[in-house]
Amino acid sequence: MGNKSMDETFLFFDIESANNFDGEGHICSFGYVLCDKKFNLLESEDIVMNPRSEFDPILFSGRAKCTLAYPREYFLSHPDFSFHYERIKNLLTAPGRKNIGFAVENDISFIVSACKNFSLPQIDFSAYDSHVIADRINNSHNGLSSWLKFYGVDTSSLQAHKSSDDAMMTMMLVKKLCETQKMSVGEFLAKNFFSLRTVEQEITRRKVKAYKKILQEKIAMLYNRRCRSQIPKKLKGKFKLALNTERDFGQIYDIHLLVFNNGGELVPKLCPGCTFVYEDESGKSAWMNDPKFSNIKFISLGELFSTLEMEGWEMKKIDVNSLPDM
Repeated sequence: MGNKSMDETFLFFDIESANNFDGEGHICSFGYVLCDKKFNLLESEDIVMNPRSEFDPILFSGRAKCTLAYPREYFLSHPDFSFHYERIKNLLTAPGRKNIGFAVENDISFIVSACKNFSLPQIDFSAYDSHVIADRINNSHNGLSSWLKFYGVDTSSLQAHKSSDDAMMTMMLVKKLCETQKMSVGEFLAKNFFSLRTVEQEITRRKVKAYKKILQEKIAMLYNRRCRSQIPKKLKGKFKLALNTERDFGQIYDIHLLVFNNGGELVPKLCPGCTFVYEDESGKSAWMNDPKFSNIKFISLGELFSTLEMEGWEMKKIDVNSLPDM
């Protein structure tokens, strides 16, 4: 039986998208570089595909930061993601495979969107993000080209935003990081496990985002309105709430509704004479002491509950397991 570490292979990959009009990318190329543990190149290819979506015109305008490697017609002449699905799935999920990208959350999101849009089973994979690793090691923030320049790596023969070349540059960055850290790639990834991103995380992020959007729209319907019920009103004036973002959004909506039903007029932004409600002492910020906000009243959520002569609500966090599928 073979040694598992001997069987490990490392897939450096990058994805280009035709647009992000609807908040979801549409893949037009999947580039990869497959290496062994000593960074010996095993194979590499730029898998070009028809995105089955309009290209953002700026990509071919010459004005974009991201200029695609091929003409529009070249992408359109190729099969779409559904044709390449099995191959991409096998690349990302092969036994002993470890995937590595740069700003990999975007790439994972592209795969999730493609599987959804083409009604294909989600590809369950994970990938390490060399971007956050390089940033943490150097206590700074840079793009891929900038980090390679920082480390003196020659990329003159490679074309940015050609997926296979970007994958090659990602490999070159990780190789350099391993050298400077005096680690094998396996040791390097184990040490930087914090950078691992998964499809499950992306699906959860989308569920939470959709859930928050629905409730934000419900809250927005309360803005700049007055409650017409006959319930005695304990609050007067305008209120802007800034609550803990870890709090369940259903509970955040209920707190807004509580203010509304008790006579407070909810507003989306600070305005003269309004009351700003913050979560607790940890939610206080230095800007609240700025003299230009002297006409704003600042109170904690606990003080709001006291004004309403009621006990505070224990913070309920979002239960992602209870959210509907996206």
